[in-house]
Amino acid sequence: MRDGWRPAPIELFALAGVGAGAVVDPAVERMRATLETEPDGAASDGLIESLVEPKLARVVWVMFGADLAIVMLMTAKPGLSTALITAVVGLALGVGLAERDLRQRRGSVPSAPSAPPAALAL
Repeated sequence: MRDGWRPAPIELFALAGVGAGAVVDPAVERMRATLETEPDGAASDGLIESLVEPKLARVVWVMFGADLAIVMLMTAKPGLSTALITAVVGLALGVGLAERDLRQRRGSVPSAPSAPPAALAL
């Protein structure tokens, strides 16, 4: 099989689907449940924490790297070895971006505002 661009994007797409089903969907459901049970107004600490959950951020960034690799593979249509290298580089890029993002966020979780801004007060 010399055309690596055909199976590699399919495998990356399947990997992204597994990540979405295993991590992203449950996280979104937890956020939705939290939003439905909270009163209107400022966001709770639990909701803010769920928005910056490290596992969710890692999976989303790795999915982003996989998406970039898929676009490159479908555009350039490389051979098998280049397709494998592209897939690995895309996933590594996603992991690197995730770690950079988490390092920047560490210790900087935004706090919920105590009152709406004066411009929004009616």
